Order: sequence, then C-alpha cells, then structure tokens
Amino acid sequence: KKRANDAVAKFVQSRVSVNGSFENIATLDPRDTENGFFTRLMDKAYFHYKISEGESPPTELENTAKVLREADCFLIITPEYNHSIAPGL
Repeated sequence: KKRANDAVAKFVQSRVSVNGSFENIATLDPRDTENGFFTRLMDKAYFHYKISEGESPPTELENTAKVLREADCFLIITPEYNHSIAPGL
C-alpha cells in the first residue's frame, strides 16, 4: 500500500542532498525499520536498559541506537494531527 510518507521522505532526501553535504542518509520508518519492530509495544526505552549490569536491549533496538549514535544530525518528519504533532510524539 502506497503511503504519503514515502513521497515526503524521497522529496526531503532529494532536497538535503542537493549540495552534496550529506553522503549517507538513513531513513528510519517505524513500519519498515527492523521489520516493523517500532510498531510493536516495547518493554522499555533504550535508555532504561542497564547495560553496565549486563542487561541487553533487543537487537533491533541496539541496531537503531547505533544508527542514531553515528548520525551527524537528525531530521524528524511527522504528520500533522489537529494542527500539532502526532500524539505518539
């Protein structure tokens, strides 16, 4: 099923890469990233895992955290909901 966000993501990627400043652009779509991991209810957020005590976050969460840690910047695109941001944010 075609979604509007696919077109928006392609447009934004084309605009931010115009001057060549961004070589690698990662798109993290909650529906598609890590096989839809972020559309399911998580036990807890990444920062609540006590990694120093041997507690390991799910692999999907660790993989996404790695992408975010290595990023130079973030651009969050969210749909409008009643003239504001979506309630989940």
